[in-house]
Amino acid sequence: MSRPDGSWSAPGPGTIPSPGPPPPGFRPEPGPGTFQNSSFGFDGRFRQPSPHAASHGWRAPQHHTRGTAARRRGGGLLLGCGIAMVVLVVVPGLLLGLLGVSAVVSEPTATTTVVATTVAPEPTPTTPEPDPEPDPAPEPPPEPEPFQPPARDFGELPPPHSTDPAWVRVQQSDLYTARFPVSEGCPEPAYVEDMATLQEHTTAQLACVQSAWGPVLDALGLPSHEIPHHYYEGSTVSSPCGTSTAPAFYCSAGGGAIYLGEDLLLGTAYDPIWAKDLVGHEYGHHLQALGGFYAVTGDLPGGDEVWRRLEIQATCFSMGMLRKDRSHVLTQESFDHLEPHLRSFLDDGIHGSKDSLAYWGMRGFYGDHAAECNTWLVGSEWVR
Repeated sequence: MSRPDGSWSAPGPGTIPSPGPPPPGFRPEPGPGTFQNSSFGFDGRFRQPSPHAASHGWRAPQHHTRGTAARRRGGGLLLGCGIAMVVLVVVPGLLLGLLGVSAVVSEPTATTTVVATTVAPEPTPTTPEPDPEPDPAPEPPPEPEPFQPPARDFGELPPPHSTDPAWVRVQQSDLYTARFPVSEGCPEPAYVEDMATLQEHTTAQLACVQSAWGPVLDALGLPSHEIPHHYYEGSTVSSPCGTSTAPAFYCSAGGGAIYLGEDLLLGTAYDPIWAKDLVGHEYGHHLQALGGFYAVTGDLPGGDEVWRRLEIQATCFSMGMLRKDRSHVLTQESFDHLEPHLRSFLDDGIHGSKDSLAYWGMRGFYGDHAAECNTWLVGSEWVR
């Protein structure tokens, strides 16, 4: 019988069952010294319990003796060939006096050692997790917005007011339809302190300017050839246009040429855009020559005022070119320098007053077309 704690005990009197046919589905018990758990087999793998195991509970180990005449009898009596042995098993409550034998046999104790075996379950195949996505690279900080000069209203220029051929030439030239071209690859603004550096800087700047204007002049049907430039020491130089005393000048003879003197260092050594503005100003005179302005100056009344209109217009052209010069990075500081630069020129009665140069120079800088520099449309008070 099975005790509540699971250990084995002998059945009481009159309860020993008679051997009979094995029940359906009966399976032989394990051999001597073996133990079979209802859930785990000998190989350690999980097995489902026998459907009969649950109903019959635990059983004591059975000892089997192999022999030709040996068999198990109910009541515990074993018979052998030629040998009579009486094995009396004293069961509590059973009197053996009927057999004439008085003996006390201690109750056998069956000891079963159960070793609990922990078997690790077979690993369940898992799909390896993909490597985590790398953190995205931090976005670079946005570039600051390019500096934009403050809005400024220069007013509308009046329309042409004369039908005189000389005035028509200077007021209604096709040159005014041109947009200031973008200049790429020009040298950056720089302080220029010696003639060698001046020649290197202005040569590169003039080449850049002429390259930008070439397609524009071709579109207008005007000559787009490159003009030469010359350097001289001192303040005076002779040219096909005569002897001139000036830091720099333009001569329209022979298709045009620019002359640059040593006295320019008085300005270029202290102002980083002086050399650029100088080249632009002189090339502005070349644009006037291509438009036929010099050919009619003798037919226009006004004396020095005619020359002031030419000089102020050349400065306006130059500042329009400077705005489109990609080497000139516009910042608050560089913008704030423009008007003081324009007011730094000497008022000699021909090149314009400080106020006139500041107005027309900034008008050209803000302008998109050469028409913003038409100094021939306004009254004398605008070109002092």
